[in-house]
Amino acid sequence: MLVLRLIDVANHHPNQGLKTREAEEFSNVCIAWKTGLGFETVPIEKGSFDWAETDFTLDSTVKENGLDLTEKVPVGTKIVGFVMCLSHVEAGKSFLLIANQTTKGINKFGLITPAASIPTGWIYGRVYIDADRLLDYVGDAGMAIGLAVVDWDI
Repeated sequence: MLVLRLIDVANHHPNQGLKTREAEEFSNVCIAWKTGLGFETVPIEKGSFDWAETDFTLDSTVKENGLDLTEKVPVGTKIVGFVMCLSHVEAGKSFLLIANQTTKGINKFGLITPAASIPTGWIYGRVYIDADRLLDYVGDAGMAIGLAVVDWDI
């Protein structure tokens, strides 16, 4: 399952945290929906990104188990919600998070830069994770990245 959600930042200052009213409403919908399936969504407030481009090796090859979430989400987490923003001096460059060793089908969250030097905006996506709480990733060199965990489902 992959859910993409564009976070409206028109009236939002970066120092106010990453959660917006739209994201909070979306989290509340997820809470109601997931609770019926036995999951519980835990939204968290953020004042900054958890990772930037300097935290990744960006060379267009997949880094297996390259993103360690063990300090960000608790044991037993099934799904992690992220907010990501990208920019690159060229259009068509990408960054992708990939769930490792899952049987959940297409289980990726990524962005592609729409135009040269134009940020993507903050995009929300969710990825299933395994018990090891590690994700694979791949990204193009020269990418500017902001990535944060904003919720998880247990």
